[in-house]
Amino acid sequence: MRTRLRPRSWPWLRRGPLLWLAAALCLPGCGDAPPAGLDRTRPDQVFAHALRAANRADLAALRDLLTASANETLRNELHRWQRILRDPEWGPHYLGLARERLGAEAEAAFGRARDGGYADALALFMRLAPRPDRPPVRRTQIGAEAWEFLYEDDRGVLKPVRVVRDARDGLWYVEVLGL
Repeated sequence: MRTRLRPRSWPWLRRGPLLWLAAALCLPGCGDAPPAGLDRTRPDQVFAHALRAANRADLAALRDLLTASANETLRNELHRWQRILRDPEWGPHYLGLARERLGAEAEAAFGRARDGGYADALALFMRLAPRPDRPPVRRTQIGAEAWEFLYEDDRGVLKPVRVVRDARDGLWYVEVLGL
């Protein structure tokens, strides 16, 4: 026999429609205005804006450019980065790197990234390994609905960024973001 769940058994449901409205408005990327100068009908524009948003550590702007699966991957990667910063073996290594590159503000930035939110983790990651703001090394069209861009990071390693067209709105979103 199946048990039927009743709405009153969910305490958060009793809070009323204002809670639902607040939750809907707080979803990542929902209702955010697109960045100025962004033409979402061009995959190269989406690629360039995604890298600029990552370099600025603007998590809200970056999430707006990502597909749902790419947002989930980014969240998981940032969570993993925070766990690495907390690790007794790797944490001191990255703290030393932060001291080397950031100077006096290294301790504070490292602490925020380790214990703060995902935006703080992204900020430290991008400050330790900034991405150059230049055109991709190679672009490849994958059918009519996807493009893959390869760019060089600060160490000369090629990183992929795959941009796909959403069938619902015809706009381009980043599906794979190699940071």
